[in-house]
Amino acid sequence: MHDRAGRYATLAVELALARNLYEVAARAYSVLYQIAYDDTDDPIVCLAILDKLLEAGRKGGSLQVRLYGLMASFALEAERGDEAALERIGGELEAVPSDFPLVRAEVLLPALALRSAWRREFARAYELLAGTAERQTTEERRASRSAEIALYAFAAGMNIEGTAAAADALAALEHSPTKTRRALRARLLLAIAELIRGRSNAAHRLLGEVERALDPSMRRLRALSNAVRTLYRVSLESAEPAVFAGALERLRAEQFGGMARLLDVLPAASEGGSR
Repeated sequence: MHDRAGRYATLAVELALARNLYEVAARAYSVLYQIAYDDTDDPIVCLAILDKLLEAGRKGGSLQVRLYGLMASFALEAERGDEAALERIGGELEAVPSDFPLVRAEVLLPALALRSAWRREFARAYELLAGTAERQTTEERRASRSAEIALYAFAAGMNIEGTAAAADALAALEHSPTKTRRALRARLLLAIAELIRGRSNAAHRLLGEVERALDPSMRRLRALSNAVRTLYRVSLESAEPAVFAGALERLRAEQFGGMARLLDVLPAASEGGSR
């Protein structure tokens, strides 16, 4: 299905650019971006497509296209942990007028929360996402968002809120596909949350579910799973903190620097590193 859509979108780009129909080209690039995001999980490939989308939007004078491209780029750079890129894109976003400021803010919330968390502003990260899980369009997305909320809540010492969010994530996962990137990532986030609150058995169970389901093509998720498994082992004093540092370096190599920065400052990671 995606192969056919990709061929059509590529053809649409070629035809549109040949006729200077830049907004049409930009919309076709948005299809190619979504396919790349879903199928490759490669931020560099996705950012390259978004650069072309933004250029087409600029030539076509479309503020809507520009806003879409900048928001998607901001989210990807947050995952990469590139603070300089976030500052640059954030400045560009502020310069783009929008008729939907609340929609723009909500799209950016996960990236803003991740950045707050790697700055150790866990309560702020929680506050940014609190109440947004029920607004997600699928159970899979709800599970992912609730898992994020649970992680930040536990890191901030908000155990009641974290417990509620974790329960919501698990309930949503029961009605979600089991082997998609989003569902597997939600389980990994829940495993981190369980480690923060000292429930290593629950974390081990969630990690096992992910490790059995990972596809060979899921390099970034495999690197994240390895980092969380290493954090689990450090928490049990069965691995040295230096091994965890190596796992974080692998995450950065897979363009997952934002998650590496988060894991490096979590309470569980700090406790493991001090032993």
